[in-house]
Amino acid sequence: MNAREAIVGWFDKLSAPLSRLRHALSDNQGRALWFAEGCAGLVDIFAGVRSRKAKILFVGNGASAAIASHQALDWWKTAGVRALAFNDPASLTACANDLGYPEVFAAPIRAFAEPGDILVAISSSGRSENILKAVRAARERACAVITLSGFDADNPLRSLGDVNLYVPSHRYGHVEVCHLAFCHALLDAFVEVHGGAEPAPEAPPPKVEETHQWADFLAARCRVIGWMHDEGKADADIAVALSMDDVTQVTLLRMTVRPASVHQEDPCLRCGQPHPFERCADERPTAASTPLIARLRVADVE
Repeated sequence: MNAREAIVGWFDKLSAPLSRLRHALSDNQGRALWFAEGCAGLVDIFAGVRSRKAKILFVGNGASAAIASHQALDWWKTAGVRALAFNDPASLTACANDLGYPEVFAAPIRAFAEPGDILVAISSSGRSENILKAVRAARERACAVITLSGFDADNPLRSLGDVNLYVPSHRYGHVEVCHLAFCHALLDAFVEVHGGAEPAPEAPPPKVEETHQWADFLAARCRVIGWMHDEGKADADIAVALSMDDVTQVTLLRMTVRPASVHQEDPCLRCGQPHPFERCADERPTAASTPLIARLRVADVE
């Protein structure tokens, strides 16, 4: 077999488990569920999760962990449903080291899951011990459970969920593609029927007194050791090198400065001489002992 035949064969074999997804759903008694009705029911359940501000929790190992992180991100960012995946390296290694790897998902589920949350447990083989323990921990916390599995039809995970998706294939790639396709189908249907996440509100502009306090803080704590800006624009992007607690930090302060509001007697921020803000003969950066922010009027900064 050459590479071309191998690629074509891979996709040909993928069509079989994809076509069988319509018969792949079952309940916790092993009874088959109509695929369309079962998926529609899940979409409505997720709508309830969003309305009562509950959570979807995703767990998986390896490529299934990647699916878990991917879906957790999509559900909160695209659908506005609170979602988590327990794949932080520090958490995984700490739980594995202190409690054993079978507990890496069960432990955080006991800590974060609440009644009414939903656990989505993903395992290609359906036999991963840490996934099976995660399901038991979710049940302890009165969570509903959805499982995604593959390989053997009698894998233990398949019988543990309220709704179970089983992919009849022993190829990891085929099982994972089907799991991801199923998750995306649910998410896209949810957004079409119930709408996506509301756009984040724009942050209100800072109050004058808040800006003033911030300026006073920098003036009291920082020493400007160099700065530069583009004088060709009315809006000044000012790069400031600040010395604070003996650590030099370069900070970009984006400010809208009204040149007309800078008075003739005010010292120039670059050369220190009084003249209109937009013109300066001295092109060299200067070291100033007076804090930069102290030289700007609060009214001049938007």
